[in-house]
Amino acid sequence: MPIGITTEHEELRQAVRRFVETRITPAVMRAALDAAQEEKPPFWAALREPGWLGLHIAEANGGAGFGLVEQAVVIEELGRAAAPGPYVPTVVAAAVLDAAGGPAALLAHLASGERTGAVALTGTQPVLGGGRADVIVCEVEGAWYALDADAVTRTPLQSVDPTRPVVRVEPGRVAADRRLAITTERVQQIAAVLFAAEAISVAQWCVDTAAEHAKARVQFGRP
Repeated sequence: MPIGITTEHEELRQAVRRFVETRITPAVMRAALDAAQEEKPPFWAALREPGWLGLHIAEANGGAGFGLVEQAVVIEELGRAAAPGPYVPTVVAAAVLDAAGGPAALLAHLASGERTGAVALTGTQPVLGGGRADVIVCEVEGAWYALDADAVTRTPLQSVDPTRPVVRVEPGRVAADRRLAITTERVQQIAAVLFAAEAISVAQWCVDTAAEHAKARVQFGRP
């Protein structure tokens, strides 16, 4: 069963699936797998157009004013295709900033996809999408900040998934106006919801693919 449960959710899901079928081809996935370094995928500009990156962001902050469920519907469909690129880390970063109340200008850039983001959930955990992110949300001495890329040091790490590069982030300069009014627990809750939406979609793809294969499998001349 898909995450979306309303008619509007289903329409959104179908729209994302059409995008996936036309834009995220096996050739795109192969290119991401073979790339020497992390880059925005060729479909990024087209992915920005429908406004999906800002679905869960308040209208006052440049988003569509819906919620995490609507964003989870989009992530679910992109996850089924193992879509490469900074979509998920960017929407997680935007969700954290939105929950923390700003900064509004930075949120608008993330909601539009003009800038990309990532979240360092702990000081030692690999940061998904952090290698090329314009904004890094991280904890510094017990407080959370939204730092520009030039305010952190990033060290590439080996990833178990070659299409999903990760880095270690070490904060440097911290600007007081980038401090976020949010707790570590809330950051982790937001990240868990959105990353889980993607994990569910990958698991569902595995189940569906295995089931279809079982229906058509012939061995020793018999189904």
